[in-house]
Amino acid sequence: MPVKIVQLITRLIVGGAQRIALETAADLRRRGIDAEIWCGLQAGPEGSLADEAAARGVPIVRVPPLVKEVAPARDLAALRWITQRLRATRPDIVHTHSSKAGILGRWAARKAGVPKVYHTIHGWGWSNETPAVARAAFVTAERSAARWADRLIAVSERVRDEGLCRAIGRPDLYEVILPGIDTAAFADLGGIRERGRELRARFGIPGDAIVAGTVGRLSPQKNPLAIIEAARAFPQVHWLLVGDGPLRSKIEARARALGLEGRIHLAGLRRDVSDCLGAMDLFVLTSLWEGLPLTILEARAAGLPIVAADAGGTRDAVPPSPAGRTFAAGDDHALQRALGSLLADFPAAREASLAARAHTVAESGIDRMLAQILDLYGLSR
Repeated sequence: MPVKIVQLITRLIVGGAQRIALETAADLRRRGIDAEIWCGLQAGPEGSLADEAAARGVPIVRVPPLVKEVAPARDLAALRWITQRLRATRPDIVHTHSSKAGILGRWAARKAGVPKVYHTIHGWGWSNETPAVARAAFVTAERSAARWADRLIAVSERVRDEGLCRAIGRPDLYEVILPGIDTAAFADLGGIRERGRELRARFGIPGDAIVAGTVGRLSPQKNPLAIIEAARAFPQVHWLLVGDGPLRSKIEARARALGLEGRIHLAGLRRDVSDCLGAMDLFVLTSLWEGLPLTILEARAAGLPIVAADAGGTRDAVPPSPAGRTFAAGDDHALQRALGSLLADFPAAREASLAARAHTVAESGIDRMLAQILDLYGLSR
């Protein structure tokens, strides 16, 4: 039985990939296995999961040269650092997450002779907006890194299919493991809605207003400025944005310029995500690229209709009409058409999303995801 497992990720910020790495490490430690998270020093306005990891008894090993940006000198230094540390600690399994840590970590693990190497693809490191030269470089790097992994874990079938379409790995190298969420947090829907009403009141949102919202980093990937543009087209809707990130000041400035301050509510970083979703009437995701967002699963568990960009595996998680709508990622006009369509039939959308909620809670639990990961590791629960 493996006695030491390393979860390697570029940054331990508040995000879906980081959440999965932390939950996996915490579950392993509960089972008596020496599991650690290795990550770079970078944090940011998105917030950090470091305190939660410490509270749950998960050791964090900092990799000083590891950064998100492409930086050849630092990347080579990170490769050497990780390789040397792996040779010294001799883990049985290295499981990498995120593009930078995934490429460097798989290479280092093979150089260090780690017996088993896994990589989770939470979403490919490019989008339609990525310049062709940069996209080609990413694809070439992923093709090479695929050869250094025993298995590639895709968070959705669409993520797997895009990798195969770009000749990244063989079909038998992939395992699709859908993300899981803490469904227990959504068990008491009445309580969530009551606390959501209290949250709405604290933000000064009228009780009879329709509240659309999102949860996620205020970063270019999530494209939150598209929400500000959409707010102009729907004056009857208030917007609740939960999260923080480098685009916050631009969002505030754009909302002021358009005279929308009274209808755009920035909640910042919050741990009570279920209560924040309880304050919403529908959920909107405007990402330019994704794997399979945990926030969509959480919104479904909260019984919310969903409008989401068709990015990565998002379409696989959005319920069919009338409970959900998708639109072309990066197309502001398509977003507004999808919102208009759902709002025009809002009672039916709300009824359908509530009816589908039980299935989401039953199928999207984190225990199912963790069991599949353990099986892949060769461990029994």
